[in-house]
Amino acid sequence: MQKKLITSLVLGALVLVGTAWAQEAEDDGPVYTRVASWAVKRAQWDAFVDDYKAHDMKVMQKLFDDGVLIEFGLDGETLHGSDGWTHYSWYSTRSMADMARVDEAWESYMDSMSASDKQKVNSNFASMIEKHQDSLRRGDVGHFSDSNADGSYYYSWSVKVNPGSGDDFRSYFDEYNGKTMKQLMEDGTLIAYGLSVQEISSVAPGRRTVWAQLPDLAAYDKLMAASRADWGGMSDEQGRARWAGIQEMVDLGSYRESLSNSIVFRQRAHHND
Repeated sequence: MQKKLITSLVLGALVLVGTAWAQEAEDDGPVYTRVASWAVKRAQWDAFVDDYKAHDMKVMQKLFDDGVLIEFGLDGETLHGSDGWTHYSWYSTRSMADMARVDEAWESYMDSMSASDKQKVNSNFASMIEKHQDSLRRGDVGHFSDSNADGSYYYSWSVKVNPGSGDDFRSYFDEYNGKTMKQLMEDGTLIAYGLSVQEISSVAPGRRTVWAQLPDLAAYDKLMAASRADWGGMSDEQGRARWAGIQEMVDLGSYRESLSNSIVFRQRAHHND
């Protein structure tokens, strides 16, 4: 567990970037991401995806084309855990005001249906779902490229940061991962990367999520190799000091990882840190 945590902390934010990232000169401002976690009945997985493409995707694509959204997508979990989440639908905006515009667009779409059609859509969707949870994140760091990357992979790890250690965690992220991430972006290994925190602590207060969007799982191998090379260049004394700093910052028992397949993935070039 400790070696795995070290590996992930070193990778530090392997997330959403692309070659366009290197050309971005200015910070475009904060990114807010709403993530809906779904536990879908096994027999309904295909139907759930079809329902998303038939309804949600229509609304999301219009908002994306209009510039309200900078990214959106649907992921299927590849590593199923005891919490039961099987799918994640998500979208990102540059402001909370734009979050409200997404809600308004969805309500308008549903109101455009007849009462019987709306009831049918809602009833059909409810029959697929065992449980559901929403979270709202703010991206402290995010580098995004223009990308339609259906079939790509989203890798993330998250950990609870000890009270008062948020700035230290961010400094660690910046100090140890910047060069590695930039290299991986420039050589096309990453589509994007970032570091996010719960904007509203409805789930896991104090938790930070480091993430990366990968074109394929060969890119995951490259990420891990880059991490091992980074640690391998340190002396034993440097390695012990670095590990001691990690232990002071985070609750090691809270560490979790996720790997999901992006069934739908749309993204605009954007940069904030």
